[in-house]
Amino acid sequence: MGFARSLTQLAAAAILLGGCSGTQSTAQLGAAPSPLQMYPLPADAADKILATAMSVELVGSPISRVDLPNRGYRATLRSSDDWYHIQAYMIPAIGRDSAGATIDGYVFEVGHSGTMPLSERSRAGRILARIVAKAEARAPSLPFVAFKR
Repeated sequence: MGFARSLTQLAAAAILLGGCSGTQSTAQLGAAPSPLQMYPLPADAADKILATAMSVELVGSPISRVDLPNRGYRATLRSSDDWYHIQAYMIPAIGRDSAGATIDGYVFEVGHSGTMPLSERSRAGRILARIVAKAEARAPSLPFVAFKR
């Protein structure tokens, strides 16, 4: 019994010390038969949605612009020896409207990594939810066809 408990504690410590990371994307949010979604927005509108979502969720944290590999924003949160990166990107994409025409727009992606507690992972989810709400209000999503090159 003591050995099993020690293994459980060791596994929990490894998870906490090793940190966590992940990515959430609007390309993963749709439902069958077309599970990938994009938003037919101009670049300036997509950028403003990203900037607003990051600034509202990360009040007081320095946010920097990112241009590669895609446009977006990044913030690093720090607490003692822990850190957490959250970045939100707009990825050029092509969608298809109900008439079958292809439309340019963006897929949004929020990534996160770091050693801070799991609460920061939920913050990344809230950022994506805020992005989706604003994007959907501005231009309802369309089925994703391909990423633009």
